[in-house]
Amino acid sequence: ELDEYLRDEVDSSDLARQRIACSRFLFFLQEKGIDSLKNLDYGLLLSFHREDHHRSYKSKDVYEDIIRKYLRYHSARGNCAIGHSLALNKLLIDQIITMDQITINEEMECSGWHLTYDSIEDFVRSMTAAGYQKTVVNASRHILVLLYIFSDMRNIRVNERVIWAWFDAVKSSLGSGWKQHRRSLFQFILYKRHGNVVTSMTGDPDVIDKMNLLPEWFRVPLCDYLD
Repeated sequence: ELDEYLRDEVDSSDLARQRIACSRFLFFLQEKGIDSLKNLDYGLLLSFHREDHHRSYKSKDVYEDIIRKYLRYHSARGNCAIGHSLALNKLLIDQIITMDQITINEEMECSGWHLTYDSIEDFVRSMTAAGYQKTVVNASRHILVLLYIFSDMRNIRVNERVIWAWFDAVKSSLGSGWKQHRRSLFQFILYKRHGNVVTSMTGDPDVIDKMNLLPEWFRVPLCDYLD
């Protein structure tokens, strides 16, 4: 699995570095009793990230970037999940919610859709086409990739109840950008519901339309007037 990748993808000038980085990862898997990337799972990836020590964070980032490229190569060939090639990312990995950090019961999973990476990319392209700036688009991809990894790790379908339960668990790790991430998730839900990007929304799933707070005798003529 390593020789094939080095032969097909790696320039001779970078061969030694790529071999060392990928071998470091494969030796770790071998020590865990794994003899093929087809048996890789997210738990092993998270363990590797925790246990693989380097002299500096920069060196660790370089090695993990090389390994992610290696996993992308094999995910394209069906030897591992595309989520495996996404998870080993310094911007994502510490925000991945594991199975013991959140409770998703069968009732919450009773309906929903199978979240795919392609559907995320379709949504991101639609946001770009709608005129959203790069910062917002990148934030949307970030939170949706985290959601994808969570759903792929547990092999579950997602719906609004699952998404907001998961978001409550991941929210504290998102820093000051959590409101933008919430808006992105809400927009993605509307995108799945309507088939296009809806821009007229607040991003708060618990928001109450102010019109609904008005008495009917006033709300009806007001809506007629606004229409």
